Amino acid sequence: MTYPQLAQLPIVKRLRRRTVVNRTADGRTVKLGDAAGELTEWELRYAELTDGEAETLRRFFEDAEGSLQPFTFVDPTANLLTQSSALDATAWSRDPMLRVSGGPVEWRLENDGGGPQSLWQDIGGPAGFVYCFSLYAQADAPTVVTLSAGSARAERTASTGWQRFRLAGTVDATQFGVGIPAGASVSVRWLQVEAQEGASTARAGSTGGVFERAHFRDDALEIVATGVNRHSCTVHIVHAIHI
Repeated sequence: MTYPQLAQLPIVKRLRRRTVVNRTADGRTVKLGDAAGELTEWELRYAELTDGEAETLRRFFEDAEGSLQPFTFVDPTANLLTQSSALDATAWSRDPMLRVSGGPVEWRLENDGGGPQSLWQDIGGPAGFVYCFSLYAQADAPTVVTLSAGSARAERTASTGWQRFRLAGTVDATQFGVGIPAGASVSVRWLQVEAQEGASTARAGSTGGVFERAHFRDDALEIVATGVNRHSCTVHIVHAIHI
């Protein structure tokens, strides 16, 4: 199951980490971070939901049996890319003749091949959602940059000044990438994927934002009718590594 793409601002997100403390017999203290104790919680505050949106939320809550069943949750606040500031990391795939250098903010892509070469990442999210893939690009001479999101493609022209390019829409697969033609070189930075129609302020993505085995925190969902075809409610979702 996947939580429906239904988010409104503001969203409250809390990250809690646990530290194990051991006090030895001689009075010394040893501290160690416990990765298994990490817990992330989202507070989604909904207002002005339509009848259809409220019913979608109610049915999903019932299908999940409250807090019992796990589901996949796409963080609406996150850059969904893993290691977005390390384009030479294992999270990224690239064609064999594409050279990647630089970092940690600005990266140089150089195509030494005889045809187009690309760099891409699959975020492992659900298809059928609306996503926005964006990046900043700059080139010494006008160069065509191809953005990809699933099977969708968009060509943009990078020039001597930094420009932000976007590709947004409903995708058939969650593989996002950038390609350049044979013999070209382009500088890029701030690659970002978000589960929404537009690009927000650029920020780094470290561990991605697709959370499998998330749960509702509560076993009750209160949806309040505030008017004709208008409803409000608050939903708490949690993801704990140890669950």
